Amino acid sequence: VAKPPAGLTPYAAMRAGRPVVVEKLKPLPVECIARGHIAGSGWKEYKKSGTVCGIKLPPNLKESERLPHAIFTPSTKAETGHDENVPFARMAEAVGDRLAEMLREKSVAVYQKAQAIARLCGLILADTKLEWGRDPANGELLLVDEVLTPASSRYSPADLYKPDGPHPSCGMREAGNLRASGRATALVVSLTVRLSWRVRNRLTEAITRSPARRLRT
Repeated sequence: VAKPPAGLTPYAAMRAGRPVVVEKLKPLPVECIARGHIAGSGWKEYKKSGTVCGIKLPPNLKESERLPHAIFTPSTKAETGHDENVPFARMAEAVGDRLAEMLREKSVAVYQKAQAIARLCGLILADTKLEWGRDPANGELLLVDEVLTPASSRYSPADLYKPDGPHPSCGMREAGNLRASGRATALVVSLTVRLSWRVRNRLTEAITRSPARRLRT
């Protein structure tokens, strides 16, 4: 940012190389999820119907197994409660056929590129949630909100991956879910948090190309 607001001038040295310019966009009323593995809510639906968002998948898949190809599984953006996975046709009714096709194509492309990068870093990217918005000035379709973070994506260490069970994911919510369920001891929750930091460290090192700050044990 070449010309910061006047109030930030005294902090020029501190902010050098750090600020980014952001714009307020109008988010679309859907969440775009791309999956390369059958896990999470997708696994729950698959067990019941053999489908995810209306997409028929091969029979006898195991939990966390890699899919033959990446799939696009949109969901509603709920203001209260949980989002709901919906078929592509229902999303198209909400945003229009042409825009729905664009969202599917772009979301899968982002996921596939990120999946390849994660693999090089010793990580598996099972799925990710993306949100898109329109630039009110020219209507351009742009990514909004967080992108490929551990909170919006399901990462796990490749050396711990084994189909036929839950991904050893790095999302911190896994630890909270374990404790809230009453099924976990303090040790299990502690190990879950440590696994989360292990994956986050790998992500940090891949992005910054420098050693991450380690979690003390």
